[in-house]
Amino acid sequence: MTAVVGIMNKRGVAIAADSAVTMVRHNERKIANTANKMLRLSSAQPVSIMITGNATFLGTPWDVIIRRYRQKRGHLSLPTVEAVVNDFLAYIPTEKQVFDPGIQESYVYYIFNQLFDQIEPEYPFDIETDDDDNITNLDEIVEEYQDQISVLLNRWNDGKIEPAFKDYSFERFLEYTSEIWNIFVEKRINPFLCDYPEALFDYLKEDFMELAYIYLIHQCDLEEALLVFSGFGADEEYPSLIAVRVNEGFDSHICYRIDNDDIVHITDQNETAICPFAQTDIMDALLTGIHPSLKNEALERNSVYLDNYRDQVSDYLYANDEITDELEEAINQIKSKDLSADFQSFEEQRELDSKQSWLKALKNYDLQNMARLAENLVAITGFERHMTFQQEGVGGPIDLAVITKNDGFVWLNRKSWYNHQDVGGRYGKFGV
Repeated sequence: MTAVVGIMNKRGVAIAADSAVTMVRHNERKIANTANKMLRLSSAQPVSIMITGNATFLGTPWDVIIRRYRQKRGHLSLPTVEAVVNDFLAYIPTEKQVFDPGIQESYVYYIFNQLFDQIEPEYPFDIETDDDDNITNLDEIVEEYQDQISVLLNRWNDGKIEPAFKDYSFERFLEYTSEIWNIFVEKRINPFLCDYPEALFDYLKEDFMELAYIYLIHQCDLEEALLVFSGFGADEEYPSLIAVRVNEGFDSHICYRIDNDDIVHITDQNETAICPFAQTDIMDALLTGIHPSLKNEALERNSVYLDNYRDQVSDYLYANDEITDELEEAINQIKSKDLSADFQSFEEQRELDSKQSWLKALKNYDLQNMARLAENLVAITGFERHMTFQQEGVGGPIDLAVITKNDGFVWLNRKSWYNHQDVGGRYGKFGV
């Protein structure tokens, strides 16, 4: 859990990140305020990266991967931030210490187990056998599993395929997972662990593998990391910000996607941007003038009130014999959903106007005020978590930096357990 924000205008970028990290072990949670969520990505050009969500990739911390990339590829000067993102994503599958084949196979094996647990019937099945120990109700058992597989397939099949898997065929998946499947079945039918009949897996294999294939190439329901790249490419006069949603990976493919809303370029037509990520509710409330939960509650209640009011008017007219066929028809034509939609449209426009006022003011902000706004947006989120009765998933020291075309990446505030002498704050303290 975390809160990070990037603020941009033509002068540059101000970025801020809190230090809270939630660690989970055996359903117990612990929050530490020591996480490094903001790092320089390149030594040759002013580009940074912020991390939210899953702090590791196939078990390796993201900050370790980023430092390795900077050591091996950070000397390159690439034309755009988008080119930097593509180079970083292309680098990860080449890093054998991170993308170890055995780790990839372990990940797929883990997914197999997770999916099989999801398709198991709600109640344990009873295996019926004849005198020769042949299972007589196997068809019934298989059908129960297949029904649940069909439900999940219908749920996940409409999702967007991850870019790396556009041309990844089901046949290739079967070839890659053949040995993983054998190990999975062998452990599942282990008599010391369970009593699944081996024949069950023979019947389920095709349907189950299709489910696993769809699940993995769509990356459904998996905890993801959000990597927020910001700064300047060598050919860019104004800054850009690109957020990449990354899950895990297998068969030398990294699972990621980039949504259109997560690409922001500063141009002469789009001069400012405020981009909060992760726990954004308090930032959204400040920027739009209403907390998201309050907005949703107001929309729901508005619909209920309109229905009740229409019914009350109708009841009153019936009770007083003041209803006519024409009036009854007119009342029935009052659609509370349309009125609620009008109210929602009004509220969305009001939020947009409120945010536009911030963006308009941001055009004239210097780097100092941009940094101050970024820092305070994160700080107020942490303060709200501290003062209310909820988990303090945002908090700790706030890392703060600015990025410009000429001066590059400059730390303004950086937590550390020791000080490091440097020039102009470029390298900052430990953990850059």
